Amino acid sequence: ETSCQDDLKIFKYKLNTHQSSYHTKTPRANSPFAMIKTHQISSIRIVQNGAQKHITSSMLLITPRTMKREMKTRKCLLLSIVALSVTLYTILNYFQNDVEEAPSRRALISSLQKDSFKDTMPELDLIRKQFLVPPSPPNQRNLTHGEVWKGPVTALVHRLLKNKKNGFYIEAGAFDGEFISNTLALELMSGWTGLLVEADPVPYKELIGKRRNAWVASCCLSPVTKPMKLCNDMTFIYRLGFINCIDNIDSGENEFFTGIGTRKDYGTPFEVQCYPLYSVLSAIDKLTVDYFSLDIEGAELAVLKTIPFDKVSIKTISVEINNNQEAEVTQLLQAHGYKKMKYVQDNGYTHDAVYMKLDDELSSDIDKAELELDMIRDKYLTSPQPIPMFHHKRTRQLTKEVWKNPVTAFVLDLLKNKTYGFFVEAGANDGEFQSNTLQLEVFHGWTGLLVEADPAQLVQLRKKQRNAWIASCCLSSEPEATNYVKLNQVEVQCPPLHSLLFAIGQAEVDYLSLNLEQGSELAVLKTIPFDTISIKVHNETFCINIKVMSLEIRDVSTEIHDFLSSHNYIKMGLIEESSISAAVFMKVE
Repeated sequence: ETSCQDDLKIFKYKLNTHQSSYHTKTPRANSPFAMIKTHQISSIRIVQNGAQKHITSSMLLITPRTMKREMKTRKCLLLSIVALSVTLYTILNYFQNDVEEAPSRRALISSLQKDSFKDTMPELDLIRKQFLVPPSPPNQRNLTHGEVWKGPVTALVHRLLKNKKNGFYIEAGAFDGEFISNTLALELMSGWTGLLVEADPVPYKELIGKRRNAWVASCCLSPVTKPMKLCNDMTFIYRLGFINCIDNIDSGENEFFTGIGTRKDYGTPFEVQCYPLYSVLSAIDKLTVDYFSLDIEGAELAVLKTIPFDKVSIKTISVEINNNQEAEVTQLLQAHGYKKMKYVQDNGYTHDAVYMKLDDELSSDIDKAELELDMIRDKYLTSPQPIPMFHHKRTRQLTKEVWKNPVTAFVLDLLKNKTYGFFVEAGANDGEFQSNTLQLEVFHGWTGLLVEADPAQLVQLRKKQRNAWIASCCLSSEPEATNYVKLNQVEVQCPPLHSLLFAIGQAEVDYLSLNLEQGSELAVLKTIPFDTISIKVHNETFCINIKVMSLEIRDVSTEIHDFLSSHNYIKMGLIEESSISAAVFMKVE
């Protein structure tokens, strides 16, 4: 029963004209009209405006529009039944598989731990063909940030490895290959190559596009000694750890996957293929590694446990510390002959523990040398801030457009417009006014070291947000650190240049700009170990290699000229413009 007048309109009760017209027409056999039938309803009682009307079955005729609506309704009902059936089947099948395939969660974890994966040639070929992309030539890189960032972890590792050239790295959690990369500076400035591991398809696509001179693996590192499939979810803005796809393991039972989490922690994950690190290294036939950067957001300890250190030689390892795992990571690596060198926490992005494999007889020598360099690093040096995530370029706080310095232009011409070089500017002032290095940094992707002792200038220098280390000191005119000297009534300490460079792991300098107090240039130059250095690490000597240098002096004394000539430097020119006067020297190989 209803009191709506519209109900009568819906049924289209035109008893006289419509009823006769429909019955007089002869519909086609396949026409919808042929399917019109009278409902077997004896009577319908309808209330309209308070009056009751009775309609018998002879009056109830379905119109074409009504029939179409009825057919659509039946189709929707049928589809709903099918969808419900499929859903019920899927749910029942899931629980059936869960019961059949995972009778014991603890048994599953135990089997994953005990069943060692045997690397065979077909399996290694599969990894190489389906999950590995070979290195691109160095001249085909397609970097987007326009600079090389040498962060605190990279600096420490390079220092520990004696500024090694042409080394081999692994970066697990490579992301897009540029953002806070621990290996890009080694590749660009020291000729390294390596293996970049990134399982997430979104940053992996960007990583491939960078065309770095390294193998790229589109898989994750397995937390067990056999291949398996894990899940990852990018609902968080950063990379998240992988979780176990095989079974939804409760946190109380999850001994092996501690730190990785479960499905409920990450929402809806996607599935990725994972292989043990040893398998991936075997696939590219590279079992000697100089540096392993491990940053996979929680699964670090599990992955480290899979490494057969008797088969793989890794000299240095940096591990991002998650879930208070530092003690367990240290204990594990110490059992394999590694020593924790430093816990690096800097600029809000870095919280890594750095380990190095040492012989017992060298340990004490290393400790002493590293203690001295750590003191210099912590006391005088500030690392450059990386480009923030989702920013393609660095935002510097400059007051004017970058000045095209004639000295810089001359140096660039000598170095054939080199990109991604390393500079040192002693007497950096505020980092902008008449800077000899800003143009190199902004337009050619360089990084470097800015040395400034004046506190007022330091405040302005730090505000510029330049891509360079900042040393808040002066340069010593002695081979060792000198006592405090007065500078504008402010006392500062002066370490030698080589100590600052070794503290950040940089022995190769493409351009040195010296803007010192008149008369101190020669004394500072004499502290530079162009051939060897007295500080010994690993019982080997170091030297500083500087390709081009400029001295902010108008007249080069015979003594300076003879000293530089003795180290194979020749005077290339004297740049004089306005208030600038600089003599430029270049090393002849």
